[in-house]
This record gives sequence, structure tokens and C-alpha cells, in this order.
Amino acid sequence: MPERRSDERFLALVLILAALAWSTGCGVTTQSGQPAGESGVGLSGQTAAGASSSTVSPSSSQGAQTATPTPTSGDSSTSVLPAPGATTIPPVVSSPTAPSSTGSPTPGAAADNVVIVSIDGMRPDALAQATAPNLKALISSGCSTMEGKTTNPSLTLPSHTSMLTGVGPARHGMTENSWSSGEAVVSVKTVFEVAHSAGMSTGFVVSKDKLRFLDKPGTIDTVEVVSQNASMVADKAVSTIQQKRPRLLFVHFTELDSVGHSQGWMSAAQIESVTQVDRAVGVILGGLDTAGIRARTAVIVNADHGGQGTGHGSTDAQDMTIPWIAAGSGIRKGQKVSRSVTIYDTAATALFLLGTQPPDDWDGSPISEIVGQSAADMQLLSSLSN
Repeated sequence: MPERRSDERFLALVLILAALAWSTGCGVTTQSGQPAGESGVGLSGQTAAGASSSTVSPSSSQGAQTATPTPTSGDSSTSVLPAPGATTIPPVVSSPTAPSSTGSPTPGAAADNVVIVSIDGMRPDALAQATAPNLKALISSGCSTMEGKTTNPSLTLPSHTSMLTGVGPARHGMTENSWSSGEAVVSVKTVFEVAHSAGMSTGFVVSKDKLRFLDKPGTIDTVEVVSQNASMVADKAVSTIQQKRPRLLFVHFTELDSVGHSQGWMSAAQIESVTQVDRAVGVILGGLDTAGIRARTAVIVNADHGGQGTGHGSTDAQDMTIPWIAAGSGIRKGQKVSRSVTIYDTAATALFLLGTQPPDDWDGSPISEIVGQSAADMQLLSSLSN
């Protein structure tokens, strides 16, 4: 019996490896432009520092008005991830909600958890010039493009609203760059709303209060506004992971944008701020390790816009071009995304990785070519190799 079981496990392992070998390379090129399967090249990045921290209870948005798709202003942020050593996180399967009206199949889950990181104002060339070992490691171990595109206008609030709703400003209505507590919140469906409807916990850790425009009542379980430096934001994100165990977590860093406005985009001070943010990203990755969930977590890193001089907001390529990186559970390694990527695609891709069907009417779509294997496949491979 032991010999038969060993033979069966060996055969299962061979079949899985054969299937994965057949699937690699579909629509993906390496960082060096070589066909998928070749080794990839990484980029570097830095981080910035920042401010003091305040906690906003999800209930604070209860009773908030919902904005109609007309220009308004806003700022809000949230981040959620499972806690360290968590062993009771429910498995990710297809969304418990009804299939879309088109009958599209629900994608299989590549990850149990997703963390979306937004580095406000980071241009791809700033990342390339900076000392950023953690962001470089994500690039080399995942899929990326340095030619992503953001919204017009290329401003923080409109761009983040598109990042987290999957639609452009013409549809979500936010074209201004300010919002205050008590004003109407976003009216269109958010990534948190879809995930929450599918039974997933959600989290939001941000460093700009106006991002709470996205805190639609009943959709984000944990909301933290940290008006301090990147280190404080990272610490709050880790505590959220440990204490709240969100399945979908959003984390926002403001340093690069703040330094860009005060000392200029691509200034030595801004490049240094990339390094500071990179350290903070490393703290979050370490928090996932401590929680015992990093292997089952996919991380998406992107920016809301670039900049030039001491501002941004135009359609110039320096304002519009953003980095887009995905690494972790189920993601192919060291490869460049072959298709065009827009900021609208972030929300759709996060849901896709979690095994949930994005709304059919979103402008963005999942970047499905980045997925190499599901979380279930990896767990089976791990058990067979032990």
C-alpha cells in the first residue's frame, strides 16, 4: 500500500507539472522581452516618509450620502488582510453571488488574499533610479509593466477612484481632487463592495483623508487614515493584517507625491522617498510572512499618477505613465505583461485573483495572463513534494 500511494502521488505530481509547463508563456514576455519561461530582469524603487495616525471606524460612514456620477471631491483609504498564524481563513472558491448576466464562468482563485498597494505619484523612472530591493524583488518574482496608464485628469482622487472602481471618471463622476467628511461618497460599485458581497472581509489603510470618498457604507470592514510617514502606514497595515485578517486590503503611501509637490518630481529627495516607501513595503511583506499567509497572498503595486516639475494633472506622458506590478500567489515569475494596462484594470485583476467575477460593465478587465496556477494547485504540489 505505501508503494502504491507513492506511485499515485508521483503520477499526480508529473501530471500537474506537465500542465503548468504547457500553460507557461501564454501571452507573457519576460522583463528582457524574451518569450515566457526565460529569466526576467527587475527594477529598483524607493520609499518616502510621513505623518501621524488616526483610526476611522467603518461606522463613521454610516448614513453617508451616496454621490451621483457628478464631479465631487474625495479622499479615503482602507486596508485589510488576515492575521498572523491564521488557520481558519475560508478557502477561496467561486463567488457565492449569482453568475453575471452574460453567463461568463467565474474565474478560479489564484490567491486567498490580495493586497493592493498604491504609491502616490511614483513615476516608473523614479522607481528605476531608486534603491528599492523590495519592489525590485516583486518585479523579478512576478509580472509587471512600466508603461501602465492612469486617468485623465491625472489627479489623486479621480485616479484612485478609477483604480478601485474599475471605471473611468466619465462614469464614476469624480474629476476634482478634494473631498471632505460629510460630503457624498462614491455611487458606483467599488472593488470592496464586490468582494464584500462575495463574503470577503475588506480593509483600507490610507494616508490621505480624501480617499474616504471610496468608503461606501457597509463595504469596508476596517478603515484607517494614517496622516504620518510610510513607516506608520506600514505598521498600521500590519496590525490590520494581524487583528482583522482582511481578504482584500488596500494600502496607500503619500510620500512621493508630497515630496514631488514641495521639491519636484525626480528630485534627489523624491528618489530617496521611493527608498523609504520600499522599506515600508518590506514591512508589510514581513507582516504577511509573520501571519503565515504570504504564500497564499497576491500583491499588486501601482501608482495613481506621475508628475513633472512640482505638479501633475495633464495628459503628458510624465503625468500619465505609471508602474504596475503583481507578484505572489498564483502569479507568473519575472515576466513582462504583454497587453496594455490601465489603472482601471487593478480592481478587476484583484477580484479575478480572488476567484470573483468582476462586473461585466466595468471599463477595466482582469490581466489574466499573469496567472500561472491556482492556490489549490500550489497546495497540492506542496503536499505531494513533502
